[in-house]
Amino acid sequence: MEYASLVAFTRRLNLAILSARTGEFSKSIDKKTSHVAFLDIISTRKGKCELLTRNGVSD
Repeated sequence: MEYASLVAFTRRLNLAILSARTGEFSKSIDKKTSHVAFLDIISTRKGKCELLTRNGVSD
């Protein structure tokens, strides 16, 4: 994974974690980027979140 792609992925991951903590669930974190566009955010009872990547990450 090249550096710019890694930075972009990290930003989307941080956004997904933040939205899970605030209770705002979003299926499309970044519509412009198709390879990591769909993340399901599942909040557990302990307040932790589990991220499941859809469509695979090809980087």
